[in-house]
Amino acid sequence: MPVITIERARLDANGQLRLKPAGQPAFEYSYIWRSASSVRWDGAAAEFYVLPIDGFTPTHEWRQILSAVKSEFGLLLEIADATVFENVPPTLEATLSIS
Repeated sequence: MPVITIERARLDANGQLRLKPAGQPAFEYSYIWRSASSVRWDGAAAEFYVLPIDGFTPTHEWRQILSAVKSEFGLLLEIADATVFENVPPTLEATLSIS
């Protein structure tokens, strides 16, 4: 299964996780909505995010995004040494890095 490095992981102003894959998309990521997972593609920012779901934490959003990208496109999103974390507390960064 192809692996796509996560260029940036950040928490937005609402505390929601946003993941930006590295490189040019090989797929039309905007079709992620077809996965019926509440995961969406923000084309302007080139990031995946999850629509607000009560009780979801950034860790839940992480799992939801990875699962949707895998099921819809057959891709694995992966953190690399070059992944930039913005506004992500160290404890969350550690959790995401081992998930």
